[in-house]
Amino acid sequence: MQDYFSLFGLEPKFSIDTESLRKQYLNLSRKFHPDFFTEESPEMRDQALEMTAMLNKAYGILKDPLLRIAYLLRLNGILPENADSKMNPSDPEFLMEMMDLNERIEELSGQGTEYDTIQNRLTQMEKDTLETLFGKMEKAEQQAEAETEYKEAAELYAKQRYLLRLRESLNKFATL
Repeated sequence: MQDYFSLFGLEPKFSIDTESLRKQYLNLSRKFHPDFFTEESPEMRDQALEMTAMLNKAYGILKDPLLRIAYLLRLNGILPENADSKMNPSDPEFLMEMMDLNERIEELSGQGTEYDTIQNRLTQMEKDTLETLFGKMEKAEQQAEAETEYKEAAELYAKQRYLLRLRESLNKFATL
């Protein structure tokens, strides 16, 4: 099976030309659109549908930087399939801070100063983690042996996923 990068004629790396990706996606989408296969055999129609589904999935993953990182980590054997739900960072300081923030979210009684403090802290942590993660992926691209950078990126990706879950908890609280 073809990887998503080669499907669009791209090198498997973090830094991609998203405009080229978009143009290639549109070209391939037109080429394989099921409406152009209505007069073909059922097998050809099925193949067009499968190709369209794969194009949509591949484009969705490659256009999103975080999904692209996860996909690259999987391609490089660092991240197992369906690991997102099971991923936990190994950094004890980070985990302690997450426990503290989680407790503070559970204790919130209204959208006051404490809510804003937590919101600001999460926003800063997300920003810092993303910057470091993106930098780590860009550094990995420059090296022939990038396993160490990919492993460090996987840890940062796990932190980002954890922060996202915490953000979702905070947003649920805000809607109560």
